[in-house]
Amino acid sequence: SIDEDNSSEAAIVKEAVAAYQRQQWNKAIQIIAPVTSEKQDNYDLQELLAHAYFRVGQYEKAAEIFQTLVTPNIPPYAERCQWYLTLALLASD
Repeated sequence: SIDEDNSSEAAIVKEAVAAYQRQQWNKAIQIIAPVTSEKQDNYDLQELLAHAYFRVGQYEKAAEIFQTLVTPNIPPYAERCQWYLTLALLASD
């Protein structure tokens, strides 16, 4: 049902954010990546995943996700992610 999907997604978000806050970026990636590959319209999870990739030095993956958040110009994601996209592109060179 829809409610079950929303509550399981909320639990995943909570677990991923907790891992990120504990600086367990690889764990956050493991939690978020499968969800975002299926559900690409959750921009909060996409942004968190990009930041986690950035933190572990996977700048190309981070840049790819930041680019998808900047391109459609979805406020506030486009504004926030533009700077990180630039940093990730510079770091990946």
